[in-house]
Amino acid sequence: MKYRCIICHKEFSNTEGCPHIKEFGLDKCLQHNIIEKLIDGEDILKIRKHFNYTQQQLAKIIGVSTPTLSRWESGERKVREWVSKVLEATFGKNTLEKILEEGKDDSRENNRKQAKKVSSSSC
Repeated sequence: MKYRCIICHKEFSNTEGCPHIKEFGLDKCLQHNIIEKLIDGEDILKIRKHFNYTQQQLAKIIGVSTPTLSRWESGERKVREWVSKVLEATFGKNTLEKILEEGKDDSRENNRKQAKKVSSSSC
């Protein structure tokens, strides 16, 4: 999960990167909207897989084109800041936090491992 500090306008991936979080604590900063969570392409993919949506279905929910969603998931483009607000309004903030806290999305790696198993077992 990435964060952005509203005060210093810096993005960081761990909470040690911002002096305001060090001073006030992560919970208090989130509670008072001093920092905001940013969603990246891996997060979008994880949310989509969790709800078993196609790219086309989730793109329609968010209000973007399917190619845009695909570019986000592939890391070709940065996810727009407003997307997290749309997802929170649609699925609920607590639900999204639970989905994203389940661990790093390794679905691509699992797909590679399964494909390797299938190809090696069919030989």
